[in-house]
Amino acid sequence: MNNWNTVSNFITFSTKGITPKYVEHSDVMVLNQKCIRNNRIDFSLAQFTDTGKISSDSKFIRVGDILINSTGTGTAGRCAFVSEIPKGYRLITDSHILLLRSNNYYEAKCLNYVLFSFEKTLMSFMTGSSGQSELDKVVLFGLKTKMSTDTNIQKNISIILSNLERKIELNNKINAELEAMAKLIYDYWFVQFDFPNEDGLPYKSSGGKMVWNEELKREIPEGWGVKELNDLCAKIGDGIHGTPNYVEDSEYYFINGNNLKNGYIRTDSDTKHINEEEYNKYFIELNDGTILLSINGTLGNLAVYLGEKVMLGKSSAYINCKNSYRPYCYQFLKQPHMFKLFWNLATGSTIKNLSLDSIKKLKIQVPNNNLVEEYYKRVISMDDKRKNIFKENEELSELRDWLLPILMNGQVKVETNT
Repeated sequence: MNNWNTVSNFITFSTKGITPKYVEHSDVMVLNQKCIRNNRIDFSLAQFTDTGKISSDSKFIRVGDILINSTGTGTAGRCAFVSEIPKGYRLITDSHILLLRSNNYYEAKCLNYVLFSFEKTLMSFMTGSSGQSELDKVVLFGLKTKMSTDTNIQKNISIILSNLERKIELNNKINAELEAMAKLIYDYWFVQFDFPNEDGLPYKSSGGKMVWNEELKREIPEGWGVKELNDLCAKIGDGIHGTPNYVEDSEYYFINGNNLKNGYIRTDSDTKHINEEEYNKYFIELNDGTILLSINGTLGNLAVYLGEKVMLGKSSAYINCKNSYRPYCYQFLKQPHMFKLFWNLATGSTIKNLSLDSIKKLKIQVPNNNLVEEYYKRVISMDDKRKNIFKENEELSELRDWLLPILMNGQVKVETNT
């Protein structure tokens, strides 16, 4: 049986990041707290700094380092393992992230999994006032684990868990490609107007007649009309306006607009839970395929409801489309110009709010029903595949989370390669 070790037993070096002087671009990429979520690093949210602000080379991130958000209510404790550094850049963190370095790559990877499994606990290791709360490094380093000190065992555990994460990541890439294909068809047919004409040729490029539409202030194909979004929907509503009673953990989530990401409902360690009684009390019936839209604060985030046990807060609207209009309306709401429109329609100086009336009255071009139906048939199989992959990822994540503690505690024997 493995002996208990503290986190400090595995740490050879630790440091905070810098207070950056941000510039438009440089070869030094700065990670901030937003970059770390769900045990992953999102480099697209990074910024750049003047290299003159870096006093020590030791602060530069290396492959194999562990990063932990060290400040902020709801964000402190999030961690991620550095498995790569973007080509052509050096990497550093701002002063709100703690960098941990261990003896070797696989030991660090195992330790990162341990810390990730304790993420909710880490969020409670805070000291200082609510506005300046900081992760207590002494308590963090004193955290006990039965993680093996055997390098071969560490390597094999890392490989097992990493294989699961690689499969999840591959699934995410497949889903992104399927989403891109559905968008490509939409853009080709309903933005460029090169849908197949009666001869199977691209409509506009083959000389199809275009007519000026005064409501939209642009040309659309002859015979197309304009309606309000509400005309294509069975119901448009928003989430509850009350405050439910939260619980420490359950299978039911209370979500807001920030949980709507890239077409899916995303839950993480700081998403609030409710019990079944509260869920039933405020129940809003959602159907598979219902479009969810963030309407308060962060405007325009979209997701498709896939049967998750969630309660919508008032910062989210739900849009139930008629017949086969759901994929068409979803892509319409995803168009880049819609984010600017949402912002212009929203009210409020500090926190922007998009009213249900403004959503219902959105003007949308309407092709003939046959074309909408044909688009539905083209993309519904992609949507079904994305849904199945998303559910598979949930199962893989549950398997990873179940395996993690029993692997670390030695409850399951891991063969070593000698």
